[in-house]
Amino acid sequence: MSAGIAPIGETAAQTKPAHRRVPDTLDGESALASLDRGLAWLVRTQHSNGSWASGVIEGLIDSGYSVASFYDWQLGAHAIACMALGRAKETPERRRALERGIRWLTKTRLPRRGSDWDNDTVWAALYGTVACIELLDDPRFNANPWRRRLEDRGRKLLRLLIRNQVPAGGWAYYDDPPYSRRPKWGTSFCTALIVPTLLRAKARGWFDDQPIIDRAVAYVRRCRLPNGAFEYDLNPIPRAPA
Repeated sequence: MSAGIAPIGETAAQTKPAHRRVPDTLDGESALASLDRGLAWLVRTQHSNGSWASGVIEGLIDSGYSVASFYDWQLGAHAIACMALGRAKETPERRRALERGIRWLTKTRLPRRGSDWDNDTVWAALYGTVACIELLDDPRFNANPWRRRLEDRGRKLLRLLIRNQVPAGGWAYYDDPPYSRRPKWGTSFCTALIVPTLLRAKARGWFDDQPIIDRAVAYVRRCRLPNGAFEYDLNPIPRAPA
């Protein structure tokens, strides 16, 4: 039988898979149960080397990106997974997964820009820097050898990030022609997510260049629209719905 064709005597509506209605809200117990399922999935899908996700292409829809981008995405996603486990209530399984994840995060190679226009390395630098700072603020990892590993990796990712700050002050993951070593395109959300971490990194003595933070804050402010929303990126003429 061909897919999508209902058996004789049945309508398509009758053979359509039943879907549970997604509730508008969750009570506390249901929310915690969903959280536990998500965390269990992270623990279960962690690779033997401690990483999550994949650094290679897995579908034709992404075939236009540079080869380096797949690793950059993996590193960024891995950092988010570490932060999720770090914030979660600790269990022996979660703690083991988190420690293995931190080892991979701090030992794997640094990301790199893959082509003239494709600078997805910024994703890895953004979330990797945030993860290192957040984990260093966790008492469980604020002593050696964890501290030394996270400090070293965090500083290197931050240096990479600073080299990719656009002249207007923001960060993003592509570049516009004419392509240049320091990219020229930023987005409001990429920039906003790193500002609190820049303040914490400066307080730790990782860098001492206040204008880097000032330019980032100014970029986000310039993306703000009169109605309180924020533009995706900085435009002289804001986009408006037709």
